[in-house]
Order: sequence, then structure tokens, then C-alpha cells
Amino acid sequence: MIQGDSGIGKSSLVDVLAGLVAPAYFRATIDGRSLAFEDYGALARRGAYVSQSARPWHAHVSECLRWAAPQADDETMHRALVAVGLGRRVLDDGAGLATALDDASSRFSGGELQRLMLAQVLLRRPFLAVLDEAMGALDAASELELLSMLKRELPQTILLVVSHRTGVVEGADQCLNIGHDFVATVFRRPFPLPRAQEG
Repeated sequence: MIQGDSGIGKSSLVDVLAGLVAPAYFRATIDGRSLAFEDYGALARRGAYVSQSARPWHAHVSECLRWAAPQADDETMHRALVAVGLGRRVLDDGAGLATALDDASSRFSGGELQRLMLAQVLLRRPFLAVLDEAMGALDAASELELLSMLKRELPQTILLVVSHRTGVVEGADQCLNIGHDFVATVFRRPFPLPRAQEG
């Protein structure tokens, strides 16, 4: 989990960790050997990256899901939709997996589209999933529920999550907090209790 005030640089950090932007200084090791950013970026770009503004560009639900997992059959896609809380929504539509995403009559909300993007991550089963405010359109309880599900269903995946909600940190194994002075602190479970607000 990565947390910090708005504008502190969380998304810029995530762009580096997702292998999209080369930083001025980079140091990483894998199996005891140094890893150049170019090599790290090549690895990271094979993972999944979902930002808050990410929206599917596909015509139908099935096309969106098969983009992430071309070999997925209907049953596998249905299971992913159920896991992210869209199973009933898609089944009730009548068109099922053929439900249109670019049709105003479908009326997928921002939260439902974010859930659909998470279904892609579930189906793809990447070694690294970077989720930058990827559940910002959902309430805190739904975000925590989805994070718990992802951890359960993707035990081999490194989940790197940016969230502005302090309560969601309980779903994390580690938390990187970037303070207003740009000092970064890493907490591991158990996390310290939040300090009481003054005034």
C-alpha cells in the first residue's frame, strides 16, 4: 500500500514502479544481483497497471475480458465477474457477456467499470499488479473487500496499491507512507494506530 497526501508524488512513484518512467536514480536487486531500470521496466511492463482514470475501450464485456485472457472460456469469465461483484449486473442485463460497453443503454457506472478492470487483472494473473487509485469510485468497504479478494485469488501476485483511504491499509502487508515533508516511512504489520487529530 502506498499512501500520502494529494500531490505528494504517489502517482509519479507508481509510474516508476510500473516501469513506465525512468527515474533520475534507481537501485534494485533480484536474487542478489543488481538490476538496471531498463531490465526492471521490461519485467514490470509484463504485469498489470490500472489507474483511476483507466476505462475499457472494448465494445463488449467478453471482448474486454478476453483482451486480458484470450483463452478464457465463458465460465471462467463469469467467475471473474462474480468475484469482482459484477456477476448479477451482467447476467441481469440479458445480453450476458455480450453486454455492450460503448452503448449508453448499458449505463455502467464508474465503479462498475473499475470492477471490470479488476476482473481483467484476475484473469491475467500477473506477477505484479499496480493499482493506482483503481477503486477510487467505490466506497471504502468495497475497496477493502476487493483488495482482500485479490490477495486471496492471486497469492503469487505482488499487489502494489495506491489509496487515499487510511482505513484500507488494514488489508495490506506493508504500507509506504509519504509525508508532507517527502519523508517516506515503511510500516509492516502490525501498523501503528493513527494519531488523534488535534483541535
